[in-house]
Amino acid sequence: MLKIFREGKDEFLSVKVSEVFRERYLKAMPQFTRFELEEFVNLSGTYTKTIYRFLKQYKNNGYWRISYKDFKKLLGIPKSYQSCDIDKQILKPAIKELSSELNLFDQRRTPFQNLSVTKHKKGREIEALRFTFMPQPVTMLEKDKRQYERSLNTISNEIKRQGLAREIKRSTPKINILTGEPIDELKIYVGRHFNIKNKFDGGYDTCKIQSLSQDYNGKIYGKAINQENGKIFDLNFESIAH
Repeated sequence: MLKIFREGKDEFLSVKVSEVFRERYLKAMPQFTRFELEEFVNLSGTYTKTIYRFLKQYKNNGYWRISYKDFKKLLGIPKSYQSCDIDKQILKPAIKELSSELNLFDQRRTPFQNLSVTKHKKGREIEALRFTFMPQPVTMLEKDKRQYERSLNTISNEIKRQGLAREIKRSTPKINILTGEPIDELKIYVGRHFNIKNKFDGGYDTCKIQSLSQDYNGKIYGKAINQENGKIFDLNFESIAH
């Protein structure tokens, strides 16, 4: 959820995400760039996401080696899964999705180019897995960071521009095109009459607007007099439309 709010002359953009999203994606992976986070949240399975998260820790090296026992524990693979089940339901789908050449994520690169996995065996038992892929150049990471910073600057500048435009609109008087004189939008209301219900007798009292003024935020304050009893009271409006 996005929300823009003001504090004095400054405007701020507030972004609200769920607690689950914050704990799972933002707090757990603060080193991710914006593009990596987009890739991650669009992955289809829990196993694939876990593999992605650990491969990203070795993105500059291009390989990740882990014991088969630790791999199964790390991914929380059920003990009932045989090696053929792990191949069919976890490794092959993950390799296919993470090395897809269709650019499904940010239309600019695949998560891991030329990704493959090699099984290191000791006898007939699988001892370790070695994932290899094309290392991601540091220059690409720097481009991601710069683009992320430019996105933040764009949002910040747009907020400032909108705030400045509103300030100029409020502070610039409207001009009568015939006379060239400034138009006081509040002036036409001063001296006007209106009726309010009298809470004591149920009738209506006639009142007259005596003065009006507008502050920096566009709110309007004024005075009015009850012509039935001579009492003066305050007027408060959120805007001219109000």
